[in-house]
Amino acid sequence: METISTFRNYSRYLHIAFVLLSLYYLFLRNDVDSATTNLGISLAFDPFDQEKKWQERPLFQKLWLLLIVGLTVTGFFIMFVL
Repeated sequence: METISTFRNYSRYLHIAFVLLSLYYLFLRNDVDSATTNLGISLAFDPFDQEKKWQERPLFQKLWLLLIVGLTVTGFFIMFVL
């Protein structure tokens, strides 16, 4: 069990790091491609309890993850369509 807890802590930090990296690329470098890619990678590191099923998660966790998915899809739309 301690391994899962340790991974959860690293996962949370990696998620935050990739979100901050995407904000850096978007606002300071004006690079939508890199920002979108890093934001998508941040989804691989679920910052919340991975043991809980989707239906059991609190609303704010669902909204956060759906916001990240929505922004990533929007970024890919901008990259490939516009």
